Amino acid sequence: MIKPCTSSRHPSLRSTLAVVLTALASLPMTAMADASLGVAVAQSSQPYRSYENDTIPAPILSWEGNRFFFRGTTLGMKVSEGKTSSLSLTASPLLNRYRPEDSSDWRMRQLDKRRFLATAGIEWRLMGGWGIMNAKAEAEVTGVGGVFGDLKYSYPLSAGAVTLLPEIGATYQSEEIVRHYYRVSPSEARRSGFASYNPGDAVTPYFGVTALLPLGERWTATGSLRRTVLSDSITDSPMTNSDHLDAIVLGLSRRF
Repeated sequence: MIKPCTSSRHPSLRSTLAVVLTALASLPMTAMADASLGVAVAQSSQPYRSYENDTIPAPILSWEGNRFFFRGTTLGMKVSEGKTSSLSLTASPLLNRYRPEDSSDWRMRQLDKRRFLATAGIEWRLMGGWGIMNAKAEAEVTGVGGVFGDLKYSYPLSAGAVTLLPEIGATYQSEEIVRHYYRVSPSEARRSGFASYNPGDAVTPYFGVTALLPLGERWTATGSLRRTVLSDSITDSPMTNSDHLDAIVLGLSRRF
């Protein structure tokens, strides 16, 4: 029987990340654990035309101090923390990239490489019997500029030994970030034969579920699935031929 998980020991969660490792950053962590370490394999589809799926082995690392923390790929400092809410300053990467050599389409190989970005800002979390709400607002800090936002609702459920965490949310990326990943400049258009394209900002809804299975007192197996529905400003780019992203993460971690 599946029922709401009401224990006060339910893990704190972090919402964000560009597609693949967003799930890793959101992996729950027992409130009583100061640190956890493990490994995960993440696979994500890509919206880019004729582009190979990303399969990424990655460490799972979480550490909670009295004031500072590291969760998944996010470094943070707690500004205020209560039993049901918290406010933190955060910094994290946007783990999306484009490498021309990974596309089998000749036109895509003529485009410029798109690198990882990074953001810094604030994150707010509110918890109650009704579920968990996460909100964050960050600015891009590597030189591209723009802002990134994420709003997510999740509700923990218990199914025997397994904890399920269904979630629904949306991210916002300003035009500077969207253009970094999906713009086709006039010079790129001349080289590739694509029409030039200059997108605006993007709101991308997503939904998914994470499952946790304890394996003894310290080990936990985790699986996560997420689908992200792309906005028109992304799907209208000549670089893309998909209207969604799918990501799966399988992990094993140990608490210390």
